[in-house]
Amino acid sequence: MFYPEKSAGIEILSSEPLFYVQYKGTARDKPKAAGYGGTSSVSSSTTYSMVGSNSGRLTAAYDPGQLELGKRYNVYWVEKKGKKKEIRNMKQFLKLNSPQREDLERYIKENKVKFDDAQQMLGLCMYADSLKK
Repeated sequence: MFYPEKSAGIEILSSEPLFYVQYKGTARDKPKAAGYGGTSSVSSSTTYSMVGSNSGRLTAAYDPGQLELGKRYNVYWVEKKGKKKEIRNMKQFLKLNSPQREDLERYIKENKVKFDDAQQMLGLCMYADSLKK
């Protein structure tokens, strides 16, 4: 189930333990036409004009049609003792579950858990939760 939080969407993967994933990505300019029918993202420079916003911060004015998705990555959230903890990499996950670190490292190695795979991370989170009981 997806729901909005601040400026992003969050998918709830599990209610026990409460585990979320936020899918993020970077945007980049589409490559420009280059010689011999190819494209290049370095063949010309792009300038953005700056416009003001209501918050007083400057934001770039750009054409969304000229952007493409760059790198995609996941940010996970787990709720512990009523507080959401952000997990941006496997090291943070292991630190959050430091008493079970050895068991979790063995599980990660045996199951070849990839941080970018939300279902594998859900399995890891549920396993970590089962070790606490």
